[in-house]
Amino acid sequence: MPSFDTLPPKDRFALAQYVQTLGKFDHHDDQAAEAKQLDAKYHLSAGHHTPNKAAISVVMAHMAAEYVAPPAIRIPPASDTSAGARLCRRLIADPVRAGAVLSQVPDWRTGLASFARVAAAGTPENGFRPAVATLDRAEWQTFHDELVAQTPIAAAQGPVRPASLHTNP
Repeated sequence: MPSFDTLPPKDRFALAQYVQTLGKFDHHDDQAAEAKQLDAKYHLSAGHHTPNKAAISVVMAHMAAEYVAPPAIRIPPASDTSAGARLCRRLIADPVRAGAVLSQVPDWRTGLASFARVAAAGTPENGFRPAVATLDRAEWQTFHDELVAQTPIAAAQGPVRPASLHTNP
């Protein structure tokens, strides 16, 4: 038999009383005392409190409206011939995807090892080209310094998540 926990307690007891009327057993006359005991235990006279619920489509609509995509990594123009700019142009395949991936790792700005781990993992789906695996430590440092300088701090903080979802029951 399925659970009836979606029914308020008052309706569950009404259902139980109806089912009792179908059976052939002694229906004692002490129902008033029994009802008082049940009320003391389950607080039926206090009414039923339904927990807050929201439809998934409503929650998804709120989340989509409040989401702020992280900015894409800015690729330096060809006129910038610095070593960092050349590395950015050579190693970033998808600036939007790379920005999104970096936004999910808050410590990439402060830790070279963290940045290298993120940039080298899952290429090219993460927005970086597989050639990042061939960098030496000095190139990693130059690449990291260039991205830190060119990427706004907000990109490192990740997407904005809703603080709360307000719905009317």
